[in-house]
Amino acid sequence: MRIFSSCVLLLILALRAAAAPDGKAAEVLLLGTFHFANPGLDFAKGDVPDVLTEERQREIAAVVERLKQFKPNKIVVEWPADREGELNQRYAAYREGEHQSERSETYQIGFRLAKLQGLPAVHAIDVKGDMDIGAVMAYAQKHDPAFIGTFQSAMQEVIGPMMKMQKEAPIGDTLRKMNDPAFVERGNALYLQMARVGDVANPVGAEQVGIWYARNIKIFANLARLAKPGDRIIVIYGQGHLPLLQSLIREMPGMTIVSANDHL
Repeated sequence: MRIFSSCVLLLILALRAAAAPDGKAAEVLLLGTFHFANPGLDFAKGDVPDVLTEERQREIAAVVERLKQFKPNKIVVEWPADREGELNQRYAAYREGEHQSERSETYQIGFRLAKLQGLPAVHAIDVKGDMDIGAVMAYAQKHDPAFIGTFQSAMQEVIGPMMKMQKEAPIGDTLRKMNDPAFVERGNALYLQMARVGDVANPVGAEQVGIWYARNIKIFANLARLAKPGDRIIVIYGQGHLPLLQSLIREMPGMTIVSANDHL
């Protein structure tokens, strides 16, 4: 067993060395954010601030200026990977002065930062995932009322105050809160609680959380293929993806995670 463990350790070290020659791992700053345009695709819905007001534009400009200090050579956004061509058509138009009234964080942070850095393109890594939280809640209503209480408490204790902060606090403060490790961990805990909803015959919670995990692993795979030794990458994504993506990046040979809050 000791020999086997030693061989596994050596294999991991060899893979890391091969993936990052001369120790030049790709550095990834993963910025978790709320959806500025509020497309209504998340289970928890609420009002978001109008990011086009003069005050909010100043706040976003300050965030982007701080992120610029990381000196990224690649900007990655939450956009379907199979539509990257369309994304870069929009980015090219943005550089010429179009799409300035688009509210999405893709434009407000991603495009703005890429333009400031003089980057010729931005990158798309998103993958569709049809997680059905409603199915989990329907089962829990009949068979697991304790989970309903847990879920409602999470909404009141975490989601409610965060939505209030989005409306009332400066955007930089909101992003720092959303990227705080303790806050990220609390969000992930709810998914783990959800996984236990169901039974042997109908593991509905595990199945739906599995869909969520599968989506994030595919997103990560797209990112890992993009990352090259020595890259400095900023990834702008919905905050709920942070726990899984951070974990996968940390474990990937040739990639290292950078704290967003160190640059906010």
